[in-house]
Amino acid sequence: MKGLEKIPSHKALQKAYEKIYLNEGIQVSQIAKWSQWVRFDPRLGEILINYIEKNWKEINPVSLNKVLLKSPWPAAFGVLLSTLSLKLKLKGRI
Repeated sequence: MKGLEKIPSHKALQKAYEKIYLNEGIQVSQIAKWSQWVRFDPRLGEILINYIEKNWKEINPVSLNKVLLKSPWPAAFGVLLSTLSLKLKLKGRI
């Protein structure tokens, strides 16, 4: 089984939260990396789902897909999108 080189530290997770909340020039490579970290911290998943909901127009799907395909668990991002889809259905937006 392949996986991450190392599990994210609490400090790394906190920096990710802050960067997402402050919306500081987030790159698709960071979104892809953080989607992998969600397996270790579900709070990050919630934060990412909210970020994607608000900023989906700025995320280049082709670039994101290229990065995700190189990641250990590319399907982890699909779980985030599936959860976002459920959230949008509950809000009556789709």
